[in-house]
Amino acid sequence: MTQDFVFIGNPGPHAAAMLRLIHESGLSPKRVMVSDNLAQEIAENPPVSILFATDVEDMEQIIRTLREERALTSTPVIALVKKPDAGLLEISFRNGIDDYLVEGSLKQFQALVSFFKDDDTWRAVRAPAGHLILAHADRAERVRLGQVLRRNGFDTTFAAATSELQTAISRVEARAIISSSDLPGKPVMDVVAESGLNTEGTPPWVLVAAADEIEKLSTDLPTNLQCSFFEAGADAEGLTFVLNEMLAPPPVGARRSPRILYGTPISFKPIGGEVPFYGYTFNVNLGGLYIRSLTGLPLQTRIEVAFTPPFGRGQVVAHAQVVWCKGLGDTEGAVSPPGMGIQFIDMWPPDQAAFEAGYEILHRETQEKRPTVQ
Repeated sequence: MTQDFVFIGNPGPHAAAMLRLIHESGLSPKRVMVSDNLAQEIAENPPVSILFATDVEDMEQIIRTLREERALTSTPVIALVKKPDAGLLEISFRNGIDDYLVEGSLKQFQALVSFFKDDDTWRAVRAPAGHLILAHADRAERVRLGQVLRRNGFDTTFAAATSELQTAISRVEARAIISSSDLPGKPVMDVVAESGLNTEGTPPWVLVAAADEIEKLSTDLPTNLQCSFFEAGADAEGLTFVLNEMLAPPPVGARRSPRILYGTPISFKPIGGEVPFYGYTFNVNLGGLYIRSLTGLPLQTRIEVAFTPPFGRGQVVAHAQVVWCKGLGDTEGAVSPPGMGIQFIDMWPPDQAAFEAGYEILHRETQEKRPTVQ
């Protein structure tokens, strides 16, 4: 069955490129005109998404009308804007949009289209979670583990022997190293011990071994090394869980603070990436914030973000890491819109001072507005 991708209004100057991406995905573009029974017409065959230009007449009423239609309750509504204007987006999110797209952001549009087709959303951005080294003598196991890692945002450099593993370590800036314990050549345990795992900046290791070997191997390693074990032949998704635990940023400790609702446009991209994506903040605290986006990045992705802090006039830029993700329709965990929670890992001191000052004012005003029980 053909699935429609509905446009309301003028798709803009990049319409041809957008149409090409839609056709390549197997979706069917459909343009509709504004009318009194617009929502009912669309609801007769609910599309995978509705994209509308914010310069259409009665934009606010259109959003409300779409949201009132029961058949469109779960259909993502996206605003197409010329630039991420804070005032316009505040109104649009308040009335019920799920996301927005800046004209010309074709990479983000490609990711959106992939998202609606349940494809690899991040084929538009290469390995957003970073690179791994995966060493295993069995090619089938390398492929099995590598496929799951790729689906979760990692890219892999393969090795089939310890000599290849050592070469990869010297050439690849890996976030982690995964290796079977019985790799041919020099004993892997010697390579692990020589890798300097107890020094800052060196990637952690995951050793893949048979269940009856893990206990013995674990006693052979110094306790201060960043090394975990994964049972050979186990569900590959479990390997992603182990990596998430190892790569999670350290707790923010004293910087913990209440989350406060705060909405403003924000750009984000993997560190070192060239093309920014756009989202909208949902809440902030001193240690990080939550970004509303249908194209949130995978867990552990290190990103660069730029946004206007509370009561600020310019933008602050920070490096952060994705620590929580929530997809469209996901009812697990805290109630929040689709997107990703990020934790700051680095911020230029003047930017940090501006952000913290704005947060403190926002926090104080929020506390003053809360009703007290008499």
